[in-house]
Amino acid sequence: MGKWRLQGILCAFDTLSTDLPGRLDQAQAFKPASTMVDVTIITVSTDEAEDLERCLPSILGDHGGLEVEIVVVDNASTDLTAEILARHPEIRVLRRSERHGYIENNNLALPQARGRYILSMNADVVLEPGTLAHMVRFMDRHPEAAVSACRLHFGDGSLQLTCRRFPTPLTYLARLPHFLSWLPVLRRFEDNAVSRRYDLREQDHTVTRPVDWVITAFFLMRRSAVEEIGVFSHRLRQPFYLEDVEWCFRARLSGYLTYYVGEVWATHFYRQSSIKGLNRLSFVHLANLLIFFRLHGWSMLRGKHRRSVRPPGMGREVETAP
Repeated sequence: MGKWRLQGILCAFDTLSTDLPGRLDQAQAFKPASTMVDVTIITVSTDEAEDLERCLPSILGDHGGLEVEIVVVDNASTDLTAEILARHPEIRVLRRSERHGYIENNNLALPQARGRYILSMNADVVLEPGTLAHMVRFMDRHPEAAVSACRLHFGDGSLQLTCRRFPTPLTYLARLPHFLSWLPVLRRFEDNAVSRRYDLREQDHTVTRPVDWVITAFFLMRRSAVEEIGVFSHRLRQPFYLEDVEWCFRARLSGYLTYYVGEVWATHFYRQSSIKGLNRLSFVHLANLLIFFRLHGWSMLRGKHRRSVRPPGMGREVETAP
């Protein structure tokens, strides 16, 4: 058994004995903003110079009069990332001397954001003109929303399924053929009823609706919600996986909703990491799944996330996603 595989198994089983006390991930103190802006865009580059070349023009342009702050975390890149960022003095760069995970890098930048909204966006995402302005207007009209996401398309124009229901153990049993799709015998079982219901495959993805969670490739958070419920979970294993699920679940328990906004879109030049064979990230995914159920399994079992929620500061109730 390879060293990485043994380490991955140990990581997953160590999760079961990890002490997880206290209130979940209180927000770090946000630095007082002398000048508030409309949106802070946070992106992380780990040797993603080619992606930045595509991404930056789409976020540096005009966004319908919005004041936009751009923060890039250079995650100890060894490619041309630093040279590309040096061409844009208007971008605030947070440089790492050592590599850190996606969750840690976002949590470094979040408390420093000056925006009333904070967009965590992958470096391999390219915004369409008007998308960000539309999303901000939507959030302004929906104070019950902690986070929202636009529609995403792959580089070939096909739809990426980015909004889903909260997972259950049955969900992941049904999705095993997906995670093990490199085994030809399992491919025929990928398209099953449980998986279709989980990823809302049969829904109209041009329609805006409240959903359980959206992926962090495009994750537009309300600043006041982050201040209230916290940053991405420090309990999760690095570099990523389930940080979006866990944050949206915490938001739901705190009385907020998550929205999928289907009218506008961005392009996601996506590279799948954990399903090209069994590797270390596969075990990180498993470990974070176990942590999620340990943190929130009892609340999920009691159905607390399925109740009508009363958004903070509002007098009316809003029905949760079906």
